[in-house]
Amino acid sequence: MHTPFTEPASFFLVVCKDKNIAKDLCDALSAAFPKMRPLMADTPAEGLLLLAKSDHISFAFLAMTPADLDIGVFKRRLRQRGTRIVLIRAPGAHDAMTNDYAVVSWPFEPTSFLNLK
Repeated sequence: MHTPFTEPASFFLVVCKDKNIAKDLCDALSAAFPKMRPLMADTPAEGLLLLAKSDHISFAFLAMTPADLDIGVFKRRLRQRGTRIVLIRAPGAHDAMTNDYAVVSWPFEPTSFLNLK
């Protein structure tokens, strides 16, 4: 008897120190992408560990500025894996974002992610 082929689980990585924002984002992402599973990390270093353990991370949602993302190897590793980078804009943030990345802002709604599919 053959076991039916099932696609490997796809994941989205959320790197955010604010637990409330991270949970809100994971809830909205789970509603928008019900077949994907969340992986959560507080720091880019923790995100690198999760990246090393998971083969199919489609999106990385990062509470970082573009300047912070350019420091270290995190961005390079995400790009090597083909992971799409999306920056999280925190409530009340007025930092300059760049056109190089998709950006999501709180409050998150499942419809906010339709253009990412």
